[in-house]
Amino acid sequence: GLTEDQRYEFHVIAKNAAGLFSEPSESTGPITVKDDMDAPRIMMDVKFRDIVVVKAGEILKINADIAGRPVPVISWTKDGKEIEEKARVEIQSTNNTTVLTVKDCIRQDS
Repeated sequence: GLTEDQRYEFHVIAKNAAGLFSEPSESTGPITVKDDMDAPRIMMDVKFRDIVVVKAGEILKINADIAGRPVPVISWTKDGKEIEEKARVEIQSTNNTTVLTVKDCIRQDS
């Protein structure tokens, strides 16, 4: 593998089925290896920034798109505590989306 912040120069050589090799290509010039990183970002519908009213017995579904490199670890929290999946609470996440579903909402869910 390559080491981050190290400088490398690359050349290419071709070999055919007869086992003959080409001359090496010109150098790429010095290339410094950097890890590809982007801070995590969450994109959510603006309606979730306001008060959302859900009546008792209804389903609350909150979805968000996630981006970042390396792929972020996703967790949902309420009042500073991590939300755990239970009979009425489901969390589904992929590398770039997450959905929190609360079924049969009750007053204590607010």
